[in-house]
Amino acid sequence: MAAMRCPVCLHFHGTADTLIPPSESLDLHNALRAAGIDSTRYLVQGAGYGDLAYLGDPAAALRWTIPKVMGLMVGFFAAHLR
Repeated sequence: MAAMRCPVCLHFHGTADTLIPPSESLDLHNALRAAGIDSTRYLVQGAGYGDLAYLGDPAAALRWTIPKVMGLMVGFFAAHLR
């Protein structure tokens, strides 16, 4: 029988999020780690709540799509999805 792997979690939270405070993702991250789950959390400086471009603000996506953020995502997936 193959060994089971614990799930891994990747969190990104915008520092300018006005809907959900960044402390909420920190609480989730800490709880997952306390439960033995591999959790990685990044703050995206100046980003708001996700990509709100669909609400008419095309600039909202810019902080989420910079090469640094995309690189962190790609690196995480490359490390965990083999």
